[in-house]
Amino acid sequence: MLAAVFVYGTLMPGHLRWGLIAPSAVGSRPASVEGQLYDTGQGWPAARFTRPLGVATIASGAPAALATVPGWWVELAPGAAASLLGQLDEVEGAVLAEPGSGIGTDPVPGGYRRVRVLTAAGDEAWAYEALEVEPGWVPVDAWVGRDEN
Repeated sequence: MLAAVFVYGTLMPGHLRWGLIAPSAVGSRPASVEGQLYDTGQGWPAARFTRPLGVATIASGAPAALATVPGWWVELAPGAAASLLGQLDEVEGAVLAEPGSGIGTDPVPGGYRRVRVLTAAGDEAWAYEALEVEPGWVPVDAWVGRDEN
């Protein structure tokens, strides 16, 4: 199983939910993935990735190819990925994933999915993506200095 996550908001080091990942992390570094980051106005961001790996695009609001989502690539301890991803699926409200990921595959309006992404440095990771861009979401360059819930 893929043992890395790409995080871009409240799960990043030093942010509100980093404590969920920290015990399983064996390494981390800044990274970016093609896509668009949004401030949802609810204390957390959402992202749409340009080309998630192995996933058909089924949602509206696909980002422009040149935009990037800045965040962190986090390597997980051997054997920690399955348990941690199950926990993150709950936290992130993941309702859709690629076949074989262990979570549902039926689209749900306003939902998120866990997808595989490739960072600009060529590292593969799991990441959480909004199925659709909701009205009122504001594109942002990075999730820095924002109130978090």
